[in-house]
Amino acid sequence: MQSAPEPYVVLRQSALMLKCSDLEPVLHDLRLRLDPSAADGVPVHLNLLYPFTTRLTFEQDDELNAVVREFGRFQLEFKETAWFGTNSVYLPPTDPTVLTNLVTRIQEIFPESPAFAAVPERAVPHVTIGKRAPLDDLRAAEAEVLQQLPVVQRCTTVELWSGPPPGTGPWRRHRTFALGE
Repeated sequence: MQSAPEPYVVLRQSALMLKCSDLEPVLHDLRLRLDPSAADGVPVHLNLLYPFTTRLTFEQDDELNAVVREFGRFQLEFKETAWFGTNSVYLPPTDPTVLTNLVTRIQEIFPESPAFAAVPERAVPHVTIGKRAPLDDLRAAEAEVLQQLPVVQRCTTVELWSGPPPGTGPWRRHRTFALGE
C-alpha cells in the first residue's frame, strides 16, 4: 500500500515596491546574474514595505489606492552606489525625503509592515544592483553602473508583488497602483 504524499507548505512573501523602469536598461543584465529576485521575475524596484501583507482587504486596497493616487508622481535621482557590508551593492536615491513621506503615509494603513527592508540595518531606500554574489563580481557591476550615472527615475507606479522566499521560485505582480491619477 502506497502512503499518502507528505503535505508541503509554500511560504509566500510579498512586497509593496516602487517600479523603477528608467533604471531597467542600466541594471537588468547585472541583476539577472547578481540578484536572486531578478531571476524570480522581479523587475528593477525599490521596496517601500517589505515584508508586506499577503492578505489585503478590499478596504485596505481602496485606502492604499487613494494614498498612492493622492501622493502624486515624483522623480528620484541616483548618482552614486553604496554597500551593505561586502555582500550587497545598491543605488541610494540622492534625496530620499519623498520616499520617506510616501512610506509614512502608507504605514498609516499598514503599521506592521517594515519600511524599505526586512533587515533593520538595511532599512534605507535603495535599488539593489547585486547581493550574495562573489565580491569581485559585485565590484565589477558597481564600476559598470557608475559609468552610467546619474539616472533620473520617473516614479509613476507602486506595485504589489508576491512569491516564495527570494531565489526559490517565481514572483508575480498582483496589483499596480498609479501615482497621481
